[in-house]
Amino acid sequence: MDEAVATARAAQPKCWAAGIQKRHAVLMSNATELVARASKIGAPLSCEQDNPYAEGNAVVWKPANLTPASDVALAEIIASADTPAATFTLVIGPGCGRPSCR
Repeated sequence: MDEAVATARAAQPKCWAAGIQKRHAVLMSNATELVARASKIGAPLSCEQDNPYAEGNAVVWKPANLTPASDVALAEIIASADTPAATFTLVIGPGCGRPSCR
């Protein structure tokens, strides 16, 4: 972990030097690729989580409290898909999550 953090810190100046347009282009490319691979990513992700929403389980999601913007966007997408009320809940704020009940 320490090595990964040190490497990321060393790379950060290059990322900022690339400019906002380049960073935006990279993020958009990532988003496009995620959409293109959605079906290939979704199944393994559900298996890894061992509690797939597609199987009918309710989800309470607690993202990192300092960086919830993408989580809010995803929650809005899920809500717009006519998700049954209270089966997907996004909790934002301080504190850490606890293991889920099965």
